Amino acid sequence: MSKGLGRWNSDANGHNDVLRCLVTKKTDSVYETRFHARYSRWIIPLSFAYALDMNVTAAGGAYNFLGQADLGSLAGGIYHYTGEGNTTGLHFNFKADNDHGTFRLKRPEKIQ
Repeated sequence: MSKGLGRWNSDANGHNDVLRCLVTKKTDSVYETRFHARYSRWIIPLSFAYALDMNVTAAGGAYNFLGQADLGSLAGGIYHYTGEGNTTGLHFNFKADNDHGTFRLKRPEKIQ
């Protein structure tokens, strides 16, 4: 299991906030990604968590991710994800009918 800390950013509307991610290998080609995002547009910040399986291929020390998740009509419907990463960081692009943007995450430093 790998952890990532970072930010999400919507290129459609400029919203952005804190993002966390846990990545767990399920098979050689499928990894579960569990995202926990904060959304601070209103006075009281909201948080939102969801998980999806992504197909992963290895290419020269890096990994390429591909997946989709239906977050429901209130959250924008079906989101498609593509991404790449290695043992120190992940970068995902997301796209839905009315939104698109990026997730950027870094592996947290180990606490001694």
